[in-house]
Order: sequence, then C-alpha cells, then structure tokens
Amino acid sequence: MDFSTAADEVSRVEDSAEEYKFPEIKKKRVERSLELSPQEIHELEYPDIVNQYNRMEKIISASRMDIGMFGEDAVKPAEPPRPAGKAKGKAREVEQEMKKISIERAREAVRPPAPVAEKKPPEGVLSGAPEKAAPPKPTEAEIGPMPGEPEGPPPKVAPPPKPAEKPEKKPPEKAAPPKPTEAEIGPMPGEPEGPAPRKAPPKPEEEKAPPAPILPQRPAPKKPKKITPPPAEKPPEPTEAIKPVPKAPEPEVVSPEEAPPAPEPKVSVKVPIPEELSPSPVKEAEKTINRLEKQLGAQMTGKRKKKVDVEDTKKRMMELTRELFKERSTSRRTEIKKEIVALKGLISKAKEGKAVSGGLPEGSLMDALRDEQKYELRDAKKKIEAIYGKNHKKLLAQMKKQRATAHRGPAFDEFSNKLVELEQKLMALADKYQSFLTAKHTAELAKLKVRGASTPESERLRTKISRDYGHEFSEFKNSIGEEIHSQLESTRAVLFEDAGDPVATKLAQISNAPEDSLFNLLQAKEPRLYDKYARGEKSRSEALREARRLMALEAGIDEDTINKRFGSK
Repeated sequence: MDFSTAADEVSRVEDSAEEYKFPEIKKKRVERSLELSPQEIHELEYPDIVNQYNRMEKIISASRMDIGMFGEDAVKPAEPPRPAGKAKGKAREVEQEMKKISIERAREAVRPPAPVAEKKPPEGVLSGAPEKAAPPKPTEAEIGPMPGEPEGPPPKVAPPPKPAEKPEKKPPEKAAPPKPTEAEIGPMPGEPEGPAPRKAPPKPEEEKAPPAPILPQRPAPKKPKKITPPPAEKPPEPTEAIKPVPKAPEPEVVSPEEAPPAPEPKVSVKVPIPEELSPSPVKEAEKTINRLEKQLGAQMTGKRKKKVDVEDTKKRMMELTRELFKERSTSRRTEIKKEIVALKGLISKAKEGKAVSGGLPEGSLMDALRDEQKYELRDAKKKIEAIYGKNHKKLLAQMKKQRATAHRGPAFDEFSNKLVELEQKLMALADKYQSFLTAKHTAELAKLKVRGASTPESERLRTKISRDYGHEFSEFKNSIGEEIHSQLESTRAVLFEDAGDPVATKLAQISNAPEDSLFNLLQAKEPRLYDKYARGEKSRSEALREARRLMALEAGIDEDTINKRFGSK
C-alpha cells in the first residue's frame, strides 16, 4: 500500500466516523439535614436575639450551681419560663416541694454511714491498736427545725462528762471532722430568712473503747549453737620437689577477617567407560545372532514358505514401545531399542521365500543384523557427544564463577586446560568404541557364513568393515576436536584479543547458540543434510558444525574466518 492510498483510506475513515457524544451525567440533589438560618431568627430583631442569648446564659449558669451543690444526679433540665398570668398558687406549691427535697438531701449528706461489723482477731494473734469509736449521731438541735414546724423550747444541754483516765501509751486518735449544720449550709434560694440559728451545745468527748487484754508473750526460740568443725590436718610436705606440668601450646585463633576464603571445589573432567565395552566382542556377537534368530522367527508364518506376519509384528512393536517408556535400566532400554529396529526393518522389507538355516527366509537375518550394527554405531557417537556436552556445561559455568572472583586470565587458562583434557579423554573413548565395534561386527558377519545365512553383501562388508569404521570414527573425532577448538577461540577472542570487535562477538554468539536454533536453521537451509542427520548418517557434532557455518555466512563473516573457526566444509 503506497502513501496516497493510505491517506485516502484515513480520510475516508475520518469522514464516516460519527461525532463522539459524552454520556449524560444525572444530577443528584443532597438535602441539608441542618437549617443554618431558621425562620424564627429571621422574624426576630437584633435586641430580641441578644436578650434571648443572655437568658440562655443565665439558665446555664444556674444549672452549674445545682451541680456544685447536690451532684450531677440532682440536675434537671431547665423548665421554660412560664407566663406571669398563671396562678401563683401552683408556683408556691412547687417552691415548697423543692425546699423539702433540698432539706432531705442535706440530711442524707449529714447522716453518718451504717456501722461496720467488728471483726474478731484470729486466735493466737495479739490485738493491735483499739478501733476508733463511731461518731455520735446528730441531734435535732444540730439539724434544726423542719420548715413550717413550730419552734419549741430550747433543748436541755447535758453537762459535759468527766474526762476518762488516759490509758498507758496509746496512739492519739484523729478527731472526726465536724458535720455541717443548717446554719453553715445556708438558706435555700427563695426561702424566707427565719430566726437566727441556735448554737449547738458543746460535744461530749468520744467514749474511748476499753483497752484490749494483754496476752502473755511467748518466749523467743533459742538459736542453735554453731558447731565449728575441727581444723583439717595438713598433708605431709613432699620430700622431692614437684615438677611443674608443661602446658600444651594454645592453638592460634585466626580471626574471621584474616581467615582465607574457602577454595571453591574444582570441576573435574569425567569420562566414564561404558559397561558394554568390557565383555568379549566374539561372545557378544554369538549372543546377537541367537537373539535375532529368535526374535525374527517369532514373527514368521508358514512351514515351507516363510513370510512376515505384519499384524503380529506391529503388535509386538507397540508392546515394546510401552515397555520402553516404563523401563529405567539403561541396558534393558538398549535391548528394547535394538529389537524395535529389527522389527521395523522386517516390516519395511517383508522378506518372504524358501526357509534356510534358522528357519528364516534368505537375507532376512542379514538385513536385521545390518540395521542393528548401524544403530550401535550411531548410539556410540551419541553417547560420546552426550559426555562432551555434560562436561562442557560444567566447565563453562566454573569459568564464569572464577571470573566473578578472580582475573579472567587464570579462569580462561583453567578452562582451556580442562577442555584439552576432555578432548584427549573423548578421543581415547572413541578409539575404544571403534576397536570394540569393529571386532564385534566382523565376528557377527563371520557367524552368518558359518550358519549358511551369508550373502555376497555380507562378505563384502566383512572385508572392508575395518577400513569403513576407521574412516567413520576419524571424521567423528575431527568434528569433536573442531568444536572444542571453536569454543576456545571464540572465548579467547571475546576476553582478550578482540574485545569489542563485532566479528568476534558474532562468532562467540554463534558458538554459544542453542542447539534447537541451529537444527531449525539447518532444516530450513539444508533439508537434505538434516535428513541425513535424522536417519543417523550424520552425527550430531557434524550437523551442528554445518549449522554454525550457515549461521556465520548469514551474519556476513568471510569464508576464511569461518573455515578457521568452524573447520572446512
């Protein structure tokens, strides 16, 4: 789409677009719960409002006076003022009721509390100071006459009693505070002033309780006498001088700051030797021929003319596949895979003809044996590559840890030394696989000739198997060595030589690229080469090397640098 077409399309969309309308917002009205300016205040004038305010202030102050005199319980809400036109009789009745209530509360305040029952001291405990005597009850002369009561003759004043003899050494008792009288309280508001209050007669001295009986004191317990042990006898003085015991040297305590850091465990190169290389190749060849005859014979039908039972063979392959997923043993898994390969080749070729030695059609045993030999060759290469990949990841992680704590020079030197050691061990393992498989496969082809199941192709393979396997393993070892060399060169270039160089950075990225990305690129650019790898004709290291070469060519790196880094094609 060019620019003009795009501009026309934009203008067309703008013309056809409708104008945006905002959604309508519903208004809500909130009513006031409090009127700030009521109508009553609007109708009054300013002097009336001031008078009303002063009136409220007086009511509040009067209510506070009631609180101070009789407590909060006596406070009652102020009654609204009554008009002057009401009858005065009702007002007098209310005033009299108020006077009675106030006098009753004053009497309750003056009235002493109820006497508390005296507790007897427990037996055997001396009584302490005598308890205080209860204060005398107020008389009617002290309280005064009730309102409206006729005044009678003055009460007779009793002569003061003689002072009692002072007991021996008793603590002075505090005199009770005098109770307020009606004269001190004063008249109630609105009450007419009556005659002057009468003087109360002098209070008689409080009767003192009789002294408590003095109990005989028990004698204090006698303290036990201290028994002093006899002085210990001194040991006899030694005739010979005692030699001092030599002290062991104290271990030097190293402070945590001076203590050297614990060295990190170094990663060692591990290349285990598989158990399948330990037995004799000739004995393993005999076992293989017997096993194949048994497995293939179970899938044949017919007496004189043998042919493959395809349905039974497929069922057997399904059973083996299920068993393969459940099996954990490595040796048993290898046997299952070999049997599946043999049955798969048997179905694809479907040999049928006259039965020969072993009850099998001619050439069927040779084909199954050749398929198994190819599988063993591929499996040997895969195991060596798996050992290389596992050790390479550990060494690379160890180098990154050392770079974080030490200089990059020592870290790279150790990394390169470990990779060289790994390469040497892998080459030795590849040589062991080569010698074992060459001897085993040659013995298997010779067994076919002894049993009369050989073919011209089997004889040709037996004569050149040693040369073919030597060439096969030589290419495989070269691919492993080139991959290790490429890893070392790319790491050295990034760390030291070409730090910051874009070409070196690209080569390092290609060397450390994930295998999935490399295989996807190889399948897209070179499908024939990828099919060879899938069929087992190319090893994994060879396929990865070709994929890295393709990735480097796409990155714009020249051919000489690619050949130097990843090897020639």
